[in-house]
Amino acid sequence: MTALSGCRSNVGKSLCPAEQIEKSLDSISFLELASEYFVEGNSALRRGDSLMALRFFETAFMLDENSNFLRNTVIELAITVGIPESAVMVIQRGRPLSEIDDDELRQLVAIFLRFRAYGDAFETISAIREKNRSDTIIITRMVMAESLIVIGSLFNARGEHDSAAIAFNKVLDLGIKTTEILFGLGVASERKGEIERAERYFKEVLAMNPRHALAANYLAYMWAERNINLEKAKALVLIALEEEPDNGAYLDTYGWILFLFEQYEEALPLLLRAAELVPEEYVVFYHVARTYLALNDKENALKFFKKANTFEGNPDFDRIAEFILKLSE
Repeated sequence: MTALSGCRSNVGKSLCPAEQIEKSLDSISFLELASEYFVEGNSALRRGDSLMALRFFETAFMLDENSNFLRNTVIELAITVGIPESAVMVIQRGRPLSEIDDDELRQLVAIFLRFRAYGDAFETISAIREKNRSDTIIITRMVMAESLIVIGSLFNARGEHDSAAIAFNKVLDLGIKTTEILFGLGVASERKGEIERAERYFKEVLAMNPRHALAANYLAYMWAERNINLEKAKALVLIALEEEPDNGAYLDTYGWILFLFEQYEEALPLLLRAAELVPEEYVVFYHVARTYLALNDKENALKFFKKANTFEGNPDFDRIAEFILKLSE
């Protein structure tokens, strides 16, 4: 089932892919209608509703299947929001594997591997081999690269950053360099305390894709943590927020940068919203507490300092405990 199943729009007069497409065909061409759905998709993205945006983009592509731009838009967004079925649908378009060209088959393999659909990946690889048996080396290299990327990401998630760096560097050794690999290396380097190296990786990601939200936010927060390059950090996190306006981590970064600029009243609502969106992060509550304290609201500051110190493994526990002690006197 794809994201086109059903239609739930709570936005005024927004077009609804499942309900309005048929009635519109009499008065407007397919291409014009596709353009309208694309505009609606962009509007949904600006509201932070990625799933509804995907539905609109899918519908636009159904109306204009010759548009590589729409095709790539659906694929990239589907992968970003974790709905690989939509990406596969757009690539495959109901065709059997034997009728799909090799480049599209390789794209399918990459998606299947990323989402660990190994059975589908094997079936697709087999189809490529049947069509062109000389492609075996290329496919083996691609499968190895995608597998190493998954392994590296898992190591980073588990805190095994040395192993993550090894995995990502092996992909580079294969002659493959993507933003995903460089971002993974940046995360591993930062967590290992290799700050300058991490900065280089994140800057390289942003050179390849200036709107890479994760890298923009990560680098902005690194600078904010050291209270340096704050104007550049602010510009970066605003890019991230344009891509994902309701991302709690990005709001926390932006709020903390405003705190460092001593814009406490502007920072507070951003940080409170971040605390709602990412309640599993102690540091967000710490930032809220510091902001309340800067505004001389000691009661709320104490409440949020105490909340921050309820998290296990909080590396700032002792420092926060000192705030709590002073405010409790």
